[in-house]
This record gives sequence, C-alpha cells and structure tokens, in this order.
Amino acid sequence: MLLPLAAAVAAPTPTPDGATVLDPCLVDPGCEDSWRPLLAETMLESGYTFTHEPVLTSAFGAKGTGLVAELELGSAPLGPPNDLQAQFPVVPALPSLAVGYQLGSYTYETPFPQIAFGVHGLAPVGVGDVQVWSMGATTSAALPVSPLLWLGGELAWTWSSFSAPITTDVGTLENVGSFLVSDPLCTEPCVDRFEQQAPRARIGLSVEPVPAVFAWGKIGGAALVQRLDLAVDGSSWRWQPVVPEVSAGLGLRAGDRFQLAVGSTSARRPDGASVGSGIWMTRVIATTGFRFGDVRYHERE
Repeated sequence: MLLPLAAAVAAPTPTPDGATVLDPCLVDPGCEDSWRPLLAETMLESGYTFTHEPVLTSAFGAKGTGLVAELELGSAPLGPPNDLQAQFPVVPALPSLAVGYQLGSYTYETPFPQIAFGVHGLAPVGVGDVQVWSMGATTSAALPVSPLLWLGGELAWTWSSFSAPITTDVGTLENVGSFLVSDPLCTEPCVDRFEQQAPRARIGLSVEPVPAVFAWGKIGGAALVQRLDLAVDGSSWRWQPVVPEVSAGLGLRAGDRFQLAVGSTSARRPDGASVGSGIWMTRVIATTGFRFGDVRYHERE
C-alpha cells in the first residue's frame, strides 16, 4: 500500500490510475512533454488558488483575546507562466469566510503568548459550468520575544473541490487529439472534477511597532494531495506535490478591533510542472475582519 503512495509523491507530474484514452500520448515523448506539464500546471495552480491565508484567525496577524470573524479575497496565481485562466473559465479571485478565537494579552505592555484557532470555507458557488467550494481549519501560536515581536508556528488544512470544463471535447486537447484511441465518454461540455487535501506547516514572526500597525512573515510548505477526474475518458489523475512557500503582509487596526490587511503568498513549483519558465506561483490576498473581545488597554491607564 505504501509503494504506490511513495511513487505518487515522487512523481514530477500527475499520473493516471489505470488505462486512459491518452495512453498512446504518454509513451510518445513529443506528446507527453506537452500534455503532462500542461496538466501539472493546471492542477498545481488550481490547488494553490484554494489555499487559505489566515490573518485575523492567525496568531501572527492579530493580538488580543476574543471571537473573530474575517472575510478574505485571494487571487489565482498571477503573471506568466501562471496561466490557469487561459486553460479554462475561472474567476480571478475567490472569497472565503473565517471565524475563530484568539487567546492573548489584555494589555499592550505585558504580552502573553498568542494562540489562535479558526475554521474557514467557501460555500458552494457556481459560475456557468464552474462549481467551487472549500473548507478547512487553522491553529497557530506565537511567543513574545518583546512587546513588539512574536515568533511561532502555524498548522493549516484545507479541503477543496471544483468542477469545470477543463477539456470540453477532444478538439480542446491541443497536440494530443491525434493520439486518442477512442471517442470521448461525454458530450460538450465535459465537466471535469478536481479535489484536493492541503495540509500546511509554517514557522513565522509578527511585528507590531505601534498598536495600529502590524506585519507578518511565514515560511514553510504545503502538501497538495490532488485528484483530477477527466470526463473525456473517465480517468483519474493523482498527484501529491510538496511545495515550499513563503508569505508576508501588512495590516492596519482601528480601535484594536477592526482591521484591514494585504499580503502575498508564493510557492515554488516542482520541476517539470510548468509549460513556461517561471518557478514561483504568487497569489495576492486582501482581508478585513473584526475582533469581538475586549480592547487591549495600557497599564498606566
């Protein structure tokens, strides 16, 4: 049982379960070199688009104690060769809602260790033939090195799924159509289904030079456990790339409750997983949130 899993993890590009109508392509260097990187890039960018970047539900993005709620808007990977939108219709950014709880300091001058728990998700949304939804959870903790600096770690998990006409018919499989050995199993549109489990682990720091301003930085990695079911032949393609990633951002607080933040998160592509020359996927995120707990106070008051 462990051998197939190890092989899948080591695979530089997605591999099918059993036979597919693309088998002749997979043994032809010219065809395989075109099809596999394209499929890998589509799966990789789709999966990374669904990763959630916690801010107010993270010990690195918020301070204090209390229930929190956060709305986040995250883009798909930007810039060439991040051309997910060129492969099939997809919205340029996805919203997600997170709720959580913070445990931390009641005062500015005496910081406590900061702990945060949160759940996040995107309710099922449909745009034409595209259907998406996701859910997940995060937990994090940070220890104060000083009243201005915290160091710690963060764990996250996200399950996501989407259905879309990645291959609407045989004619859209450019450079591989001539290798197909049978007719497609579906009629246009052929709606394919993608599913992913994404555990992540990162270490990070947060800085709060003044109560109204904060910044964070994180480094770690994500395991994107992916499955793509192609309607054109009923085949399932699996892949488990592990991608190193970094993220950073800056935020503003008002009244120690309401906050706005912007940031970015980038992951390194596995070798052979791109039809272009770039090795990084970069997403931009923007969040707004509110903490319902007591406002921190100054000890001298």
